[in-house]
Amino acid sequence: MSRLSTNGSARLRFSVVPLLLSFTLTSYTLTATGPACAADSKETFKQKLGRLFSFKLSQAQEEALGKEMDLNVRKQFKVSTDSRASQAVQTLMAKLAAAAHPVFPIKITVLEEPEIVNAFAIPGGYIYVTRGMLNLVDNDAQLAGVLGHELAHVTQNHVSQRVSNQTTANLAVRLMSRLSDKDLEKSRVTSLVKLVVFQKFSRDAEYEADRVGLDYMAQAGYNPLAMAQVKDKFLAITNDKMSIEFLSSHPNTSKRKGEILALIKEKNLVKPGQITETRDFLTALGKSR
Repeated sequence: MSRLSTNGSARLRFSVVPLLLSFTLTSYTLTATGPACAADSKETFKQKLGRLFSFKLSQAQEEALGKEMDLNVRKQFKVSTDSRASQAVQTLMAKLAAAAHPVFPIKITVLEEPEIVNAFAIPGGYIYVTRGMLNLVDNDAQLAGVLGHELAHVTQNHVSQRVSNQTTANLAVRLMSRLSDKDLEKSRVTSLVKLVVFQKFSRDAEYEADRVGLDYMAQAGYNPLAMAQVKDKFLAITNDKMSIEFLSSHPNTSKRKGEILALIKEKNLVKPGQITETRDFLTALGKSR
């Protein structure tokens, strides 16, 4: 999930963390997953946290969280009033969702943000795509690749897991602060620990969303090569500035493109008759050929 500005080469990030500030730990279910004495002495700090603390959102909690976050998104961004573009995007998403069978009904919204190239998902099946992203893609299939990726974040529970991971990190910092009588919340070391311990999951989730989203778009009848084409477009905007994977929440774009092409070949996903572009879709998005 990345946020790119079309008037510069820097890659920016959209974070849902500020939207979660109104929620407290009482919103989650805390369960102990095993006694401390049963731990393997070689387990990592991340594994210890995962074993000791597990936050799991119920479906009702995730729906409630999604509704409140959706209100925050709509306050921060202008929702598009372009009914033709919105309908075209909803129709495309419906085809992807039919292949994915998500637990939540998918609610997709076009945000009228032409300078921001972005698509993202929040809990409860809410997905957003900006006008900047619609302007970037060339055809139906490329947008299907973008939205298939975001849909995979929903179906693979990446969104709710991100909330759980953030909550666990915050709880661990509070606990360490109490034990040491120091304010570790403001510590640069603590910030780095949060980055190193929890960012790897984010990169893994991005790779999985690529793999699963690729299957969704192929099953929905779209040419899967378009997902790789979108990566080329991202590279053109960013010049792949964030190439050091260890310090990036998103994997290297060139590497992701390579894995997508390898999967397409391995699974023989390209079939005759797959959709690349349709005139109605292009017209709805104000594109011409």
